Amino acid sequence: MPVHYDVWFRAMINILPMSSKYRFMEATNLEAATCPYARCQDVETPRHVLHDCTCVRVLWQAHRSAWQKVGVDLSWDMCMSIDLITPPEHLRNFTDTILWMHRNRVAHQDAVGPQIERMTFDSMVQWSGLVRAALRDTEQSLHSKVQILTVVALLSEDTKYSDAQANNNNIFSAFALPRKIRATSPTSSMPSSHRL
Repeated sequence: MPVHYDVWFRAMINILPMSSKYRFMEATNLEAATCPYARCQDVETPRHVLHDCTCVRVLWQAHRSAWQKVGVDLSWDMCMSIDLITPPEHLRNFTDTILWMHRNRVAHQDAVGPQIERMTFDSMVQWSGLVRAALRDTEQSLHSKVQILTVVALLSEDTKYSDAQANNNNIFSAFALPRKIRATSPTSSMPSSHRL
């Protein structure tokens, strides 16, 4: 099971290893069950750390304004619904995974609070990969592809999505090619006779 589906499934059935599962330890450590983010002292539950915490709520709000145009509210209940298998499902799964991985860095590696702008962009880029895959899929019906393109067009009216599209040509296009990151600088791989 891909990581993003695994995190979502575990959150849905409440088996993520959260601090709230260790409330018995509060007798010796008063912060045993609290949220790992420094500015928050609430009990850590899947709903709290992935959706409701004041430190992560901004990430959902960044997507919510765009998705409301297509009738998706990105509430916790919608996010945990197994019946809502639509394009937002993938965004939800990527967002949950990004938040869960960052929560683990904060809880176990002393990282700082969430970098919302970066996480918003990362979740959009990862979701756009699934959009491109769906548009390239020969098994996908034309009607389904038109629906996806309609959703993308509506999302692109939002500033964050239009900025992502402006900075990453064809991010939501079936014609976008995967990018390769060079291991070395362009000039170091050239023979010295070809360098200026």
